[in-house]
Amino acid sequence: MLGLGLWYAASSLAAYPNYLSYFNELAGGAKNGHRVLLDSNLDWGQGLKQLKRWMDDHRVGKIQTLYFGVGYPKYYGIDDLHSWANVERRWIAPGEDIELPEHLAVSASYFYGSEIYLPKEMQELLRSYKLGAPIATIGHSILIFRIDRTDSQAYRNAAFIMARKGGFAAAANLYRQALRIEPGQRATHYNLANVLALQKDFSAAAKHYRAALEIDPKFAEAHESFARLLAAQGKKEQALRHYQEALRLMKESGAAR
Repeated sequence: MLGLGLWYAASSLAAYPNYLSYFNELAGGAKNGHRVLLDSNLDWGQGLKQLKRWMDDHRVGKIQTLYFGVGYPKYYGIDDLHSWANVERRWIAPGEDIELPEHLAVSASYFYGSEIYLPKEMQELLRSYKLGAPIATIGHSILIFRIDRTDSQAYRNAAFIMARKGGFAAAANLYRQALRIEPGQRATHYNLANVLALQKDFSAAAKHYRAALEIDPKFAEAHESFARLLAAQGKKEQALRHYQEALRLMKESGAAR
């Protein structure tokens, strides 16, 4: 009995200061707590202070986060690429490079429970990184990964998150950076065109819809979106042709709505 008490005391002391994410040894210990419970049982904002400390210790100035907790990263001095301060930067010169942080911090609830906590498109985004093992774990609640900045997917993902939050100017430039790495990506041209259309840069949007269709003339969604753009500009005959082609392709694939 004394041995069990000492074991319990030792495991509790070893958990300091991460008591929220503490699990006893019979449950697999704190490092395996995510296999038992997620959500507020792991993360209620307590990891951000330690994340900032890790960033300082490793000279990481800016990071990308997929953060689940209720804390506010900026309060702790964390410069997150997808923070509202960066999202709300409305004017960025077209072609101005955005430095993509090399590190991605993902909350354990998102990483281990993406099917519960993330919408489908964000689940697919997280999978597309092909992250492998984390290089660090903060308080058993935040996992840190190093991403490959030579991979266009990293820029596409950052652009998608930025656009999803309304940071269209930054998203457009991140998509442009992805295209410099991999010019033949039809989806990147298409997504860039959508973002440019939202910014009302119609001529640039049209250019990238055309580029997507040159790569794949059977890209039904691009025909449909391009048709909407043309219709909004009063180019009815061109719009009709693209609407008709989109409907034909959707019918052909069984996806007509």
